[in-house]
Amino acid sequence: MHRMIGDYVLNISDMREGAAFEDSVGISNMPPDLYELLGRFSFDILPYDIPYRCLVSKGSITLWLPAPPCRPEAWLFRQRAIACPAVIQGQAAGTAAAMAARNNISPKKVNIRQLQDNLREQGAHISVKEASEEILAPYRAIRELSMLAPKPEIYNELGKY
Repeated sequence: MHRMIGDYVLNISDMREGAAFEDSVGISNMPPDLYELLGRFSFDILPYDIPYRCLVSKGSITLWLPAPPCRPEAWLFRQRAIACPAVIQGQAAGTAAAMAARNNISPKKVNIRQLQDNLREQGAHISVKEASEEILAPYRAIRELSMLAPKPEIYNELGKY
């Protein structure tokens, strides 16, 4: 299957560690779909940022990706078309497209700070760096408890990605 590549490819480590990015356009806490096969749905996933670079096609100056690229193990964006990450990505891509059209520029030239400000004005939550400890604390507590639970051997392999 052909897969488009963005300027950044989100991976499981980004998801597990609650990665924050300067060009973030939204927050997600959805786990990779592969975790469901292992019986470990989301319990060690911290909220993480979705970087704008994932939405812009590598090698193309005019194409947005309908779902950001991710390692094959991190299929959540392609598999969960109706889940929260798809809404976040659509809002960010649509807002960026409007900004690019208004300014007659390519997606790669969109001012990230202005995009983030526009998304905030629309009520979007942009980055885990902006999330309060009150919001993040339950995720951290659940993650700590989950990390103590027995895991299938393949789980250790996933942690390398």
